[in-house]
Amino acid sequence: MFKFACCPRLTWRTFTAVIAIIDVFMFTAVLVVGGIQPGTEFLSPKFSTLATFGNKDPCLMRYSYQIWRFVTPIFLHANFLHIFFNLVSTLILGSMMEAMVGTKKTIMIYFAAGIGGNAFSVLLTDAPAVGASTAITGLLGAYVAYILVNWKAMDYPG
Repeated sequence: MFKFACCPRLTWRTFTAVIAIIDVFMFTAVLVVGGIQPGTEFLSPKFSTLATFGNKDPCLMRYSYQIWRFVTPIFLHANFLHIFFNLVSTLILGSMMEAMVGTKKTIMIYFAAGIGGNAFSVLLTDAPAVGASTAITGLLGAYVAYILVNWKAMDYPG
C-alpha cells in the first residue's frame, strides 16, 4: 500500500530503491561487524564501528585528509528509528524526484546535497555524525524548487 500511495513509480531498478537497499545492507553490516551499543536506543551500532565504517569525523577529515568521509556517512545510520525514517523519506522524495526530473539529475542532487551538507557540517561542528539527512534535505529543497519554477505548467483546466 505504501508503494502505491507514496511512490507509485518505484521499482527495484530505480536509483531510489538501490539507495534504500544499500542503506539497509550497510546498517546490517555495521550491526553484524560491531554489535549493538549497550544502553542506547533500539539497534544502535557501536560508535567505534561507525567510525571504522566512515562516519563524519571532522578532525580526521581536516587533518588526516580522509575525504571519503564526505560520502560514507550518507549510508550509515545511528539506530533503527534513524534508518527507518531516513528510508521512508528517501523512498517518497526520491521516487517523486526521479519521476519528475529523471534518474541522472536525482543522483546528482542526492550526492551533491549529501556531500555538500557534510562539508558544511564539518565547518560548523566537530561532532561526529551519520545519516542521509543532508541528502534527503537536498531532495526536499529540489522538489520545492521544481514546483515553484514549474508552477504555471502544473495548472490544468477544471
